[in-house]
Amino acid sequence: MPENLRQAFVEDFSQLLQYCLDKIDEGYIDYYRMGETWRRKITQDWLFEQGWTHTHHSNHQDFRAGDLFFWKNGKQVKNTGKKINGKWEAALLIWDIGEFWESLSEYNRWGGHYITFCDVAHFEKLLDPRR
Repeated sequence: MPENLRQAFVEDFSQLLQYCLDKIDEGYIDYYRMGETWRRKITQDWLFEQGWTHTHHSNHQDFRAGDLFFWKNGKQVKNTGKKINGKWEAALLIWDIGEFWESLSEYNRWGGHYITFCDVAHFEKLLDPRR
């Protein structure tokens, strides 16, 4: 995998973290916490066995994904599995943040835009922007 994509992920993710801090100042979100930005294969396999992930390989394992957990109006933003007008309910709560992430690069994808499930905390950089 090209090292420049890993570095580009770090640079974009740092911009995302600052954007989220600005969103706290604006009152858009209460706060956020950072989750995994790297994951071992054994952890990915365990998450798959528990049903908490849909794949045996994640971009976390390639240093190209990170999770951010958000709180808004005193509650954690969690995936609900419900859609409103074709968009995930949880994603609508932090839509601006997901849009910002994807605006940084055509290679960036936010889990709030997934079609078959929602992973509102997930921000990744793809190898191929057409995926």
